[in-house]
Amino acid sequence: EGTSTDIHLAAIGSGGKIRFTTGGNSAAYQRFVLDENGDADFSDDVTIGGSLDLGDPGTKPTCDSSVRGQFHYDEGGAGVADTVEICMKDSGDAYAWETVATP
Repeated sequence: EGTSTDIHLAAIGSGGKIRFTTGGNSAAYQRFVLDENGDADFSDDVTIGGSLDLGDPGTKPTCDSSVRGQFHYDEGGAGVADTVEICMKDSGDAYAWETVATP
């Protein structure tokens, strides 16, 4: 086990996940996981010191419990405004994409 200033980087198992931990090499110290698909999971606050690029990923997935809390950026075509949406659940337990921003 390391001290609180140590950072451990290791590929775990056959799934190809990379876990960043602090202070030790167990899940109790896990701060960040990057999986083989490039998906990242943070277990602490994230501070961005520069810009955040929400590139247009193409087809927007169905808003359901599996994408709840995810953002989607849609680059509008000629004459159509760009939009930023988030998948949210309402008090009736229905999921929907809600517009966060549009110019």
